[in-house]
Amino acid sequence: MEKKDVISWSTMILGLAQNGFSREALKLFEKMKLSGVRPNHISILGVLFSCSHAGLLEDGWYYFRSMRELFGIAPHREHYGCTIDLLSRAGKLDDAFKLIHELESGPDSVIWRALLGACRIHRNADITIYAAKEILKLEPDDVGTHILLSNVYANTQRWNEVMHLREAVRDRGIKTEVMHSAMLVPPLATKELTGAVS
Repeated sequence: MEKKDVISWSTMILGLAQNGFSREALKLFEKMKLSGVRPNHISILGVLFSCSHAGLLEDGWYYFRSMRELFGIAPHREHYGCTIDLLSRAGKLDDAFKLIHELESGPDSVIWRALLGACRIHRNADITIYAAKEILKLEPDDVGTHILLSNVYANTQRWNEVMHLREAVRDRGIKTEVMHSAMLVPPLATKELTGAVS
């Protein structure tokens, strides 16, 4: 390609970011800026995605907070989502929680799930419960969130909440699927196992 425009740069940056080449995406972003091409909202999204997946908290936070000032780009929901994911992965759950409430159009279930996943990893029961309840306001029949919330209540020994939640699931007619797992065992291993038991 003789001359790269913002679309070609942004496509390459986002493609690298989404395929696990975060540092390469960030280097390409710097190259784009040096070439004189002004970033657009897609190239910034690639940068934020890269920072999130490479654990570059300070860089990602800097680009999010200064994207309007540096590039004249107002953050969209996707930019918020990447930054919330970045903060959450880094264990900055309170900062992520505050950022969620800065969204003018209000958070959707995808935004809440970004926080929810990290809350489980960083073992923050209070924010997990809050985020799960927010998801259930938006998607009241989401089986996975009901199960997760019930498990958090049980892990924190909030048995009354477990009971109320299970009653609510039953009353709403929400069905949970029974999961099965299987394992193939070679015939020789089966003989050894049965021989060891008897």
